[in-house]
Amino acid sequence: MTENFIEKIGRLRSVLAENGFSEIDYNYSDLHFGNEYVVYDNGGLKIRILKDRGYYVVDIQISRDREWHSAERVLKVLSMECQGEFVDAKTDCEDQWTSVCENISLNIHLLSTSMCERLLSKIE
Repeated sequence: MTENFIEKIGRLRSVLAENGFSEIDYNYSDLHFGNEYVVYDNGGLKIRILKDRGYYVVDIQISRDREWHSAERVLKVLSMECQGEFVDAKTDCEDQWTSVCENISLNIHLLSTSMCERLLSKIE
């Protein structure tokens, strides 16, 4: 992984590792503007962190579904379903990337495979 990529995803990368996610795929393309991504898996969920032309996004794939879903969308549905448990960090964050990372970090315990599968119809 490039130094800038590691620096940008460092905290989220640590949180994923602490919660049973393993790195299963990584790709860097000098031909495509230095785009790169890394995929983490916990056996039921996959989380992909993508840098596309300098813009960072996080996507989530639920085990029985092959489609990648925006982490922002998954977190929004999760917040509605888990009222009282979900911690929203948006007010404390200066940008969208930081907000998504913080919300994943604070709510990773809610991102179980069974919970996400239950929410799948609402996510799509």
